[in-house]
Amino acid sequence: MKDEYRIKATCVVCGKAFLARYNVGRRAKTCTQKSHVCKRVEKDGKVIPCQEKCCRSQYRAGAAVASMDNAIDPRKVLDPLEFDKVIKTTHRLPDPEGIAIRFLAATGCRLAEAFLVLKEDFLPMPSHRMSIVKIPTLKRRGQGRPRRSVYLDNGSDMVKELTAWIKGRKNGVPLFQVARRTLQRTIEYILERIKPDREALAHIFRHTRASQLVAAGAPLTYVRQQLGWSSLEMCKIYAHTSEDEIGGIFDRMK
Repeated sequence: MKDEYRIKATCVVCGKAFLARYNVGRRAKTCTQKSHVCKRVEKDGKVIPCQEKCCRSQYRAGAAVASMDNAIDPRKVLDPLEFDKVIKTTHRLPDPEGIAIRFLAATGCRLAEAFLVLKEDFLPMPSHRMSIVKIPTLKRRGQGRPRRSVYLDNGSDMVKELTAWIKGRKNGVPLFQVARRTLQRTIEYILERIKPDREALAHIFRHTRASQLVAAGAPLTYVRQQLGWSSLEMCKIYAHTSEDEIGGIFDRMK
C-alpha cells in the first residue's frame, strides 16, 4: 500500500511509531507486519502465544483476557442511544453509503461480506414473519462462496429499504456499489462525533448486533450462525453484557 494512503500511528503494545492502513484513531493498532507468522507452542494443554513476543500476539492475548474478565466494554459496542443516533445520521447520507451502513448494523456482517451481497441474495418473504439475506462468507470452499442465512424481521425498516432498493437492479451485481475506502471514511466521520472513544471502526456494528441478539434472549447457537462464527467461543468476545442486563439478573434472583 502506498504511503499516501496510510497515516502515522503509534502501536498500542510497544509504543513504536508506524504507518497504519487507514484511520481508526488511536484504537486497536499494532505494528506487526502482515508477513509475520506467529510461532505458537502447546504446553500443559495450553497454547502459548507467539514466542517472538510480537506486538500482534501480545495484543491479541491481552484482548482475549480482557473480553473474558470484563464483559462490560462500552468501547466495543454502541448503546441503544448511540445506535439510534448512528442510524438517524445515516439517513442524511446519500445511498448507497447510508443504506450500506444500516445494512451492517442490521445484519452484523463483516464489511468485506457486505460488498459481496448481490440482488438475488435478498429473499423477501412478505407472507412470513421474516425475510432472509444470504450473506457470502469470506472463505472459499470449492466453487464460489458459501452463504449463510441471516434473518430480518419483516416489520423492520431494513426489510422495507432493501425491498425498495433492489428494484431496477440487475442480478449478479453487488447490492452496494461504493468504494470500501469511501465507506470506511464515512463510518469514521459518523462515529468520531457519536462515539470517539470506541475501539473499532465498522466492526463495532458486529459487536453491537451480537450484543443485541444476546440481550433479546437469542440462543448462542443462533447468534453464532447469524454472525458466521465457527465456534461459540467467539460469542464471549463479541457479545457484551450491559449493566442494566446484569441488574435484571439480580432482580430476578430476589
